[in-house]
Amino acid sequence: SLGVEYTPGTISTPTNTNIQNNGSTGGAVSANGSNTGGSNATNTVKAEFDNLYTLYVMAQSELGIYARLGFSSVDINTLETLGTGGSYNNVNTDGGTVAFGYQKTNDGGVFVRAEVAGTVWDDVSASNTTDSTKIIKISDMMSGGASIKIGKIF
Repeated sequence: SLGVEYTPGTISTPTNTNIQNNGSTGGAVSANGSNTGGSNATNTVKAEFDNLYTLYVMAQSELGIYARLGFSSVDINTLETLGTGGSYNNVNTDGGTVAFGYQKTNDGGVFVRAEVAGTVWDDVSASNTTDSTKIIKISDMMSGGASIKIGKIF
């Protein structure tokens, strides 16, 4: 069978914060975090994954055990506050998905699935909007999960 799956809502990463000292007056940040000269720039970063969808083909045995292969796509929204005033562009990435599970379908075509799945995502990069020499590159990105799904066969 062929299918499409859409994940409503947003998946968020934790926020990461770091403080950089430019040391322009020879200063540094002491062990207790106080500035001994120069100026501090605080950077906070996080990402949100939005508009996740998967197009898939699925093969199922008479026992209800199935395997799915799919193409997935997701928008990655970069949410940062940088001490430099810069920011990074949002990006999109695609990936290949593999899933295994069990499906039980009633006479009306309503099904319940228990599934484990994994996706290997394409590499992504985002450029700083105020300094194009600053580029963030992410490679070897993977995701996985287990779920219970309810749907309808048409």
